[in-house]
Amino acid sequence: VVVGADPVELLLARDVLEPEVRVGGGVAHDFISTRHYAAEVQLTPADAQMYWLSDRMPNDQFLLFCFATGAGVDEVREAVRRRTDVMGKLLCRVRDVPRHLDYPYWCPRTFGDDLVAEHRLDDPSWENVQDALGDLVATVLDARVSPWRLHVFTGVRGAPLCDDAALVVVWQVSHAFADGRGATALARA
Repeated sequence: VVVGADPVELLLARDVLEPEVRVGGGVAHDFISTRHYAAEVQLTPADAQMYWLSDRMPNDQFLLFCFATGAGVDEVREAVRRRTDVMGKLLCRVRDVPRHLDYPYWCPRTFGDDLVAEHRLDDPSWENVQDALGDLVATVLDARVSPWRLHVFTGVRGAPLCDDAALVVVWQVSHAFADGRGATALARA
């Protein structure tokens, strides 16, 4: 939980990704460390396995951040769009190889509103956010569309360590894209 920080400022705090972040379980490549695609990048065997297994055994990760701010979803969406412009490689998706005759590839995609999902609760209390999170963790990303999505809850009352209404952000990340350490490093970048 991050308290007292402005999420928009945090998201825009850096012009470049530092330090180099390795995704895909931190195994074999520095997929995110450069700004633009030179070519598609093939998933490692371990990453491909996590991708293929996600249909049968959900393995997405969920990182929750709580900000003591009244920022809205539009501000968050714009801040994330600007960060993805800098971090480039967040704008990717999986491209399957026909008949699965080889490991899939990471390929580029454009930023879209679908990457930042607003969740409106009739009663935006911390307890109701927790209930909504219970439903959220039962979902699985389709990495062929995007290996991550940011879920935003605004005006949350009673959030931990927040006196006023809070902004709760949950980053859902495909395990094929990043393991726990990689996802945490990306969220902090």
